[in-house]
Amino acid sequence: MAMLNHLTTACWKKVQNDRLKKQLFFICRALHKSAASDAFGISEAGEGAMPESVISSAAVSEKPRILSLEEMPGPSTLSNLVEFFWRDGFSRIHEIQMEHSKKFGKIFKSRFGPQLVVSVAHRDLVAEVLRAEGVAPQRANMESWKEYRDMRGRSTGLISAEGEDWLKMRSVLRQLVMRPRDVALFSDDVNEVVDDLINRVRILRTQESDGATVLNVNDLFFKYAMEGVAVILYESRLGCLENDIPQETQDYIGALHLMFSSFKTTMYAGAIPKWLRPVFPKPWDEFCCSWDGLFKFSQIHVDKRLSEIKAKVERGEEVKGGMLTHMLVTREMNLEEIYANLTEMLLAGVDTVCVLCNPCVCVRVCQSWVSRVRFLAPHPFLCSCASVRSEQ
Repeated sequence: MAMLNHLTTACWKKVQNDRLKKQLFFICRALHKSAASDAFGISEAGEGAMPESVISSAAVSEKPRILSLEEMPGPSTLSNLVEFFWRDGFSRIHEIQMEHSKKFGKIFKSRFGPQLVVSVAHRDLVAEVLRAEGVAPQRANMESWKEYRDMRGRSTGLISAEGEDWLKMRSVLRQLVMRPRDVALFSDDVNEVVDDLINRVRILRTQESDGATVLNVNDLFFKYAMEGVAVILYESRLGCLENDIPQETQDYIGALHLMFSSFKTTMYAGAIPKWLRPVFPKPWDEFCCSWDGLFKFSQIHVDKRLSEIKAKVERGEEVKGGMLTHMLVTREMNLEEIYANLTEMLLAGVDTVCVLCNPCVCVRVCQSWVSRVRFLAPHPFLCSCASVRSEQ
């Protein structure tokens, strides 16, 4: 009888241990789905098959503690200063971000002078952050942008505005450039710019000894992007792809180059406290100089188009045009808001088009046009690039 009792007790303990192990296993899998799936070899579909009866309320009552901002891991202020300001880490910021994400995890914090930056280094978490926003975006620390605009009496644009200001601007611009059918109206103008790009490539090839090489392709695509975006925003050609580029366009290209090349300048401008600017004036001076050039260029073209519209009205002629004409005629935004929006949209547009000049990205975009937006007529050059690339 004693032996039977001993055997029964042993079996019951084993059952309890097995049940406890199973509970712990499912708790870990519930709290760390993707990590547990990889470790235990469980398919993603199987993650939802956890029986509720296996986990008791007591077993799941203890939740993992969420770290506070002070406890969040990340590089020290000193290491950041050395990495970015001494070793010029701004020129390889993406590599540094990848290194930090491997070392500190998917969420980590960094300090750049007085600025605290929390980096979210995973696409699903980024999507979660963006979806958590309200109807208007919550901007990151853009104090240097705001300070410049306040100092110069400039308005914010679609990139820098927040809250009701952003909603107002977007409600105007969405009618003009955010719906595919409206964008289709610009396809002929953009195709003309692509034709000029192809002709420019042919000219540059003839200037080389081998008759085939094109030097400084990045600069060529930069000018193509600027010309293509400007023909939509300003309703005029800038001459970026001509042999003799107009001086005002050259000045703007210089300001745009300064803005793109001085991403680090923007960071320097925001990272250096105001009281240190007399000691280190260059970052803030370059930052303001680049914005001065961008706003000046937009103001020249907007004022030029406004003069043309006024002249037509005085002659009793019908006023027709694209986005800029619509904005000037309807006056749903004031003139300063128009200056700011065209300046920021050209800056963002050139940056985006330069990314699309990557062959793989360009092919995917062209294939997307053909498959989804069938009323658009993609340029034959882009389609041929896509077909050649897919064959490779």
